[in-house]
Amino acid sequence: MDSTRRHSQWLLAGIALLGLATVGCQSLTTSKASWKCPPKSDVAAADSCESTEVGHTRSNPCRTCEQCQYEQPRELKKVSLPDYTIEPPDILLIEATNSLRPSNAQLRVGEALLIQVANTLPLDSQDDDVVKGFKQINGTYRVHPDGQVHLGPEYGSVMVRGLTVRDAQRAIELHLQSILRNPRVYVSTPTDSALQHIAGEHLVRPDGTVALGIYGSVYVSGMTLEGAKRQIERHLSKQIY
Repeated sequence: MDSTRRHSQWLLAGIALLGLATVGCQSLTTSKASWKCPPKSDVAAADSCESTEVGHTRSNPCRTCEQCQYEQPRELKKVSLPDYTIEPPDILLIEATNSLRPSNAQLRVGEALLIQVANTLPLDSQDDDVVKGFKQINGTYRVHPDGQVHLGPEYGSVMVRGLTVRDAQRAIELHLQSILRNPRVYVSTPTDSALQHIAGEHLVRPDGTVALGIYGSVYVSGMTLEGAKRQIERHLSKQIY
């Protein structure tokens, strides 16, 4: 009788397992046609998103469901990051590398010229230091707002704005030939040791600008790095080369 009871218990257990297996199979055979696309924000269900179209997956989205066009980048839908936009308080590394003057650059107002002239007016022993200085041309002369360099009361002024250094030397020589006999003129630009070089980190200030020292400031907030580079180059081109 005990063997009969144990046999009945094993038979009931087998029937129960068979019933669970049947239920499990039924849960796995749900018709695909009844599935719906998950909400757009449901990221976890993205890979199992299916619709009435057979074979619809994330890599093969349905053509009729706009919710399946997810914006988040995934392994099978990679996207490129947009260009970075500058904003305060970013720190920019700025270096002005092309500060050397090109040989064909035109002279501008405010630039300095080193002018040296031989065979100037002879000095008199009775001349004081001021008069002696007027008769000599050997020093730094700036291009004035009128575009001329003033060589002193003895020699007058010469228009040099818009000329290259070589052309300015020739213009000064032609001007002095009407005053001196066989003047020898040499014109050059002083070394840029007195200029403020731009190199290093620059903070984007709360007003969206970066300070460039003696060259003022430039507004760069909201620009890409390439746009800020062009803006700074455009600003500096008015003051340095």
